[in-house]
Amino acid sequence: MRTPLDVSTAYLAHPLGGDVDANVERAVRWLAWLMPLEPHLAIVAPWLPFVQVFRLITKPGDDDRGHPFRERCMRDNLAVARRFDGIILCGGTFSQGMREEQAYVETSGGWTADLTELGPEPPPEWSMQLGTPTGHGRIAWATRSNR
Repeated sequence: MRTPLDVSTAYLAHPLGGDVDANVERAVRWLAWLMPLEPHLAIVAPWLPFVQVFRLITKPGDDDRGHPFRERCMRDNLAVARRFDGIILCGGTFSQGMREEQAYVETSGGWTADLTELGPEPPPEWSMQLGTPTGHGRIAWATRSNR
């Protein structure tokens, strides 16, 4: 068993816009898929509780864009993001919020593992011959000319 000092921290970034509930469920599936494949990482999605609180303080169907609570949540996410060793981008698309989170992680010297090209859902199988998913994503990110 690893001690907490042996584990790196990774921020899980996933798009939320559109069908927020479906996107949250998809993000949780990504987290469940990644955790056993990345035993050296403490993978955290610190924005998940904010989504739950937003649901408590708004009416169903409310648009979160421009909502003061959303802005507060994004501020808090960015404050937390810069404390992570790296960021994992997943969910098939690269949203503006993910772009902001990535910028904060990288500005603080963190790495990026871009898994968005794997699609909106985690793949049903993963060959460890490719390395760990985040290791593979870091290689893909490094070989990309511009995002």
